[in-house]
Amino acid sequence: MRTERGGLLDAAGTVSFHAHYRHGGRPGTVTEHSRFVREDGRWVYLDGDQP
Repeated sequence: MRTERGGLLDAAGTVSFHAHYRHGGRPGTVTEHSRFVREDGRWVYLDGDQP
């Protein structure tokens, strides 16, 4: 859905997304706002919340 920061020179960033899935034949959707940090040049998932 959107991103904030997370560019080449940033040390942190966020990603907001919808994930669609099927469980037991029933469709579902999860929305999450995930935070990432850069450690040793690699992006690492920090945490997320599901509003």
